[in-house]
Amino acid sequence: MKIVQVKDKSELREFIKLPWRIYEGNPYWVPPLIKEQERILTPVNPFFTHAEVKLFMAKDNSTPIGRIAAIVDYNFQNYHQEKAGAFGFFESINDYEVARALFDRVVEWLKKKEVEVIIGPLNPSTNEECGLLIEGFKKNPFIMMPYNLSYYPHFLEKYGFKKGRDLLAYEVILNRDYGSKWFALLKEAERKGVKIRLINLKKLKREIEIIRDIYNSAWSKNWGFVPMTDEEMCWMGERLKPLAEPELILIAEVEGVPVGFVMALPNYNQILKRLNGTINPIGAIKLLWNSKKIKELRFITLGIKDIYRRNRYLSLLYSEFIKNARNKGYQLAEISWVMEDNLNPQNSIIKHLNGTMSKRYRIYCMRL
Repeated sequence: MKIVQVKDKSELREFIKLPWRIYEGNPYWVPPLIKEQERILTPVNPFFTHAEVKLFMAKDNSTPIGRIAAIVDYNFQNYHQEKAGAFGFFESINDYEVARALFDRVVEWLKKKEVEVIIGPLNPSTNEECGLLIEGFKKNPFIMMPYNLSYYPHFLEKYGFKKGRDLLAYEVILNRDYGSKWFALLKEAERKGVKIRLINLKKLKREIEIIRDIYNSAWSKNWGFVPMTDEEMCWMGERLKPLAEPELILIAEVEGVPVGFVMALPNYNQILKRLNGTINPIGAIKLLWNSKKIKELRFITLGIKDIYRRNRYLSLLYSEFIKNARNKGYQLAEISWVMEDNLNPQNSIIKHLNGTMSKRYRIYCMRL
């Protein structure tokens, strides 16, 4: 076995395609779109303007058997005033020696960058897919949420990684009776100058600026948070625009001033599983056609500016969102992810919705 650094397009394709071997026959894993993975892992991604990323593969002769990314995000270091690095995109066959060799290589590179603590997995940051699945291995992952095999946590813990934070996913049945009083909040709010409106995809640049301002304010005190740059938010918006439904992306305004937003996406994983990582014109048509059959969605994020962070605004966004989702025929929502120690005031909302925890993800840490 040897560890090699990815240096060209051919090796990058091997790096991206490795999970097809790792998860062969697994009924829960969803193949990512190869072209999308290429965009995330190359400098076309604006994340690379403030970060260094090195990709490594473990090979048995010429056959890839494991992979990992070593990451230094200088925006993260500056924001948290900590010499932190990260690992991500970790995959390995069921052989601890393969995982150990990959972690050794990451630690070696990060030490050269004077990193003192390593966190992960981040793919490549907390603003993208992150965390290692530690509960819920026999459940299908929702869109933009990771999936991994059950031996991965053991490999990390054997190497010396400790729990940093757990990220929780909740399932909510949408077509149940939540009570008329909750939805009546909307009418009361309108009388008090609060308005919940749909995102305007025709004016996406302006809407992205609003969402970025709210997001960076609302999440500023969360563990592991790093603000998104203008370029990153615009890039994310352009990637998600083809998947977006305006009724599922809402902005709350108080007397005309944007103060909060909620974003959800249909669970396109139900279709992506059948595309097997590639999409051509016929596949795109099938995606659009079959999207009408999707009855699940993922509630991705909710943000309320600090001075407006009260249950009333959370309830308003949730109630309008649920009303819209039900009207469009959605039956099940996954709220993911929710930081384990950041449940209030969302905790009361999730409890009211009879949300049940369905998956647990973990971000690990280790001092170098």
